Amino acid sequence: MAVYRRIHLSFWSDTKITDEFTTEEKYFYLYLLTNIHTSLSGCYEISMRQMASESGIEIKEVKSMLKRLEDSLKVIRYDDETKEILILNWHKYNWTKSVKCTIAVKNEALKIKNESFRSYILKMLGCDKELEDALSDKSFAEEVVKYLNKKTGKNFNLNSGNSKLILERKKEGYGLNDFKVVIDKKTEEWKEGEMEKFIRPSTLFGDKFDEYLNENPKKRQRNGFCNFEQRDYDFEELENNLIKK
Repeated sequence: MAVYRRIHLSFWSDTKITDEFTTEEKYFYLYLLTNIHTSLSGCYEISMRQMASESGIEIKEVKSMLKRLEDSLKVIRYDDETKEILILNWHKYNWTKSVKCTIAVKNEALKIKNESFRSYILKMLGCDKELEDALSDKSFAEEVVKYLNKKTGKNFNLNSGNSKLILERKKEGYGLNDFKVVIDKKTEEWKEGEMEKFIRPSTLFGDKFDEYLNENPKKRQRNGFCNFEQRDYDFEELENNLIKK
């Protein structure tokens, strides 16, 4: 929950506010925009009794102003059953175009009980195709790194370099399952050996991704001497990686 809410200076010069709102309605509307229950999505749960108690307005007046703000002024919507209020056009002044903000709003929206309120917010998020694509790409890359960490027990971060490699492969047409196949194959083949250090995004998701995807799985073999494990190495790749260092 934020410790403050921004009110745009145009609030006081908006002709709708100056010409159609009464003094009491201006105060009450400001309360709805800034009280402690507000959320990033612009939809939050609050009862009429809470509004009356916190604003100091009689509950009868609260009901009357809510009705006018919704039916005549059309700046809010209120659901008596779920006790949820939706501030219309909230997104214009409180959302940014960052993927982080979009994800946060989407997560909040999915928890909204009123279906029409939830649909309204998700529709506002979908107005910007570029944002939706960025959100989809980030979620995809996060799933890939999450799976890699799970299989290897490591803790790779989704930095710009790793994300770029993953999304380059995604644009080439590879899906999430393809990434999992490559991770599974190379983890099984390289773990606990000299090549284990190459089980990393820069190696797995680079130019040899398609080669790794389509090669036959290589099983680690046991050597009869002292029952040591014998591994098949890709010496060409090992040499190239060492040269790059």
